[in-house]
Amino acid sequence: MKYGIPEGSSIDLPVSQVDPESKSRERQMAAFTEKPEWKLLKEHLEARKKFYQLCLPNGTPITEIPMEEVAARWVAANTIIQEIDAIISTYEEVAQSVRTQTP
Repeated sequence: MKYGIPEGSSIDLPVSQVDPESKSRERQMAAFTEKPEWKLLKEHLEARKKFYQLCLPNGTPITEIPMEEVAARWVAANTIIQEIDAIISTYEEVAQSVRTQTP
């Protein structure tokens, strides 16, 4: 019995095909996260994220403008923050996945 399915059963589990080009790209992304350049880029992205948490995209601190204007422009700042988080998490998740895969 494998995966709770009796041997010789007519039930076949799907076999996922991994595109060699995609796998190579993932390995490159994972390798990049080990380099000093990734650390610098991540620090820069984190600094930009912090900036957008405290200022609007035009650089105006949120404490210096009326709350109505902050609310109207916060959507843009929040979208940028989400994109920064997506970049960082994509690279780190791919790196973790590659590290845990069997060769």
